[in-house]
Amino acid sequence: MYNKQLYTFISIADLGSFSKAAEALYITPSAVIQQINILESNLNTELFIRSNQGVKLTEAGKFFYDEVKNIINNCNDVRNQIGFFNN
Repeated sequence: MYNKQLYTFISIADLGSFSKAAEALYITPSAVIQQINILESNLNTELFIRSNQGVKLTEAGKFFYDEVKNIINNCNDVRNQIGFFNN
């Protein structure tokens, strides 16, 4: 229901790794990297600090994470509420 880049972003942040997120999402690590590169380009900011030990959120990434979680939760709430109209 929402942008797959947002879901990929959340997965990376939660798992701390591009490769772990790729595995969890059943896509290739290069697809994960590409999605995040596009997202960061669109936002004109880096969301992750990348290192050999994994990734950590930048300050902008931390803010974005909280906002995206709210967006996803709101979308899920709306979807659930719409279901009540089908009864």
